[in-house]
Amino acid sequence: MTAQQQEVKNFPISLYIVTKHGKPALEMRTLTSDNLAMKIIIERAFNKQPIIIFPIFRDELKATASLVNKKILEYDKEKEVYRFII
Repeated sequence: MTAQQQEVKNFPISLYIVTKHGKPALEMRTLTSDNLAMKIIIERAFNKQPIIIFPIFRDELKATASLVNKKILEYDKEKEVYRFII
């Protein structure tokens, strides 16, 4: 596997907090027009092989606020950390 192929396999996937059927949900999506990336992803789909993804938030502060608002995270003031409440 070339370094370029390795780099294509490890691409970021944007995470979005949405509501589905009245419940909080996590949507993962990406868009690419990179021909090599498309080729590798399609080949892996046909061969039922995994790809490595790196989930990211485009705006971490906005994402954190959304997670708190949708009752997925809450801030623990004593420990000064966010924790899951789902």
